[in-house]
Amino acid sequence: MNLELSREEIYKILILKHYQVGKDWLLTNIKKTYLRTLTFLEPLLNGEVTGYERKDCINPLIWELGHVVYFWEHKTLRLIFDLDLLEDIILTDSDNKFNSHIVSRDERFEMKYDKKEIVEAYHKTIRFIIESIEHDIIKIDKVNTYLIMISLLHNEMHNESFLFSSMVLNLPKPRALNVPIINNSKPLPVSFIKIPGFGFNQGAQSDIFNFTFDNEMPSFSVMVEDFQVSKYPITQYQYMKFVEDGGYKNKMYWLQQGWRWIKKNKIKHPLYWKKEDGKWKVKRFNKYFEMENNVPVSNISWYEANAYCKWAGYRLPKESEWEFLATNGGTTLYPWGNRKITNELCNLNYLYDGPVEVDKYMAGDNHQGVSQLFGNVWEWCQEPIYPYNGFKIDPVYREMSYPFFGHKRICRGGCWAVPDFLINSKYRNAQMPDCRIQFIGFRVCL
Repeated sequence: MNLELSREEIYKILILKHYQVGKDWLLTNIKKTYLRTLTFLEPLLNGEVTGYERKDCINPLIWELGHVVYFWEHKTLRLIFDLDLLEDIILTDSDNKFNSHIVSRDERFEMKYDKKEIVEAYHKTIRFIIESIEHDIIKIDKVNTYLIMISLLHNEMHNESFLFSSMVLNLPKPRALNVPIINNSKPLPVSFIKIPGFGFNQGAQSDIFNFTFDNEMPSFSVMVEDFQVSKYPITQYQYMKFVEDGGYKNKMYWLQQGWRWIKKNKIKHPLYWKKEDGKWKVKRFNKYFEMENNVPVSNISWYEANAYCKWAGYRLPKESEWEFLATNGGTTLYPWGNRKITNELCNLNYLYDGPVEVDKYMAGDNHQGVSQLFGNVWEWCQEPIYPYNGFKIDPVYREMSYPFFGHKRICRGGCWAVPDFLINSKYRNAQMPDCRIQFIGFRVCL
């Protein structure tokens, strides 16, 4: 039985979608994404790196760009256009080279790629899409909105990956990113807000308000009990107390898998931290800076976040609790209300080269005063990702969710390195519990 759907079967499903954007909005954001990709990959395009560098769970950059092109081809172009129109655009044998569910990580490093061909294919692909929209060759209806958005959002997921890969490779800050002003003021305490619980609907009922991935649906009723949540994500200073109290040396704070992981990898503190002349320093791209007291701790694995909680007597939020906070119990689209996301409300859209202090963006607080639920750093939740009851696999991006059910842990809210059109209160990211190359932090509950 072939579980990959035909174009006709896909269209029958997509015609039932609701989300649609305007032509101008789509053109603007495709161009922004395109420029970001080229800017973030300047070291590869300029020959400063080969693209085959192998470190700490990242993909080879040259393969990853080819994968982005492959995705545009197979999830968008081939479903909108006939194949004979694409002959001068598509990559040679792309499915066998750049399909992440066929090509193993080892093979990605072992294969030889034509960088010129991949880069030219990326240029041709994006320009073809732009020109087709501009000249009304592509009609922007619900179906084509979906088919373009799925690849645009995927491209942006890899833009984030290009940035954390640059950190792993110790590359300079991309020129497009600003350096935030950090006051390094007096450390904030861990302060809690009491949240009265009640029943609300978790998950997305439809895709009316934004693009919706398969793991966000369907909506279901859940009861949230009263709980307390930290006003801010845990800061570098607060986490440093755990480190200096021997947190990485005490087995009692760690799950068995987490303890094996830190012992095997000789982990003694967070990634990108080092102690120099008695002071902790934290890396941003290829430079170390003195630890910034009230900036959220980032690049923290789920194991580390959970160990901190056990040390401090806290716990990680349940996924239902996080969404309850982000929607004010299901009464609003966003933590602050129903206004669309702007750069005044949260640290998204690649404005800076990392997170800012946790007491910034107070206009983005939820109705109880919980801060920075969106942006700055992703936030770990307790649970692994599982499908909601009634889950239906996406007709196009069929591998978006199901391969990771039960393995990866939920993280919510986005970070500084994602665009505002990717994130919403229902969006479910998930990473392996040992992942610490991504820009993930956490807040805590009682």
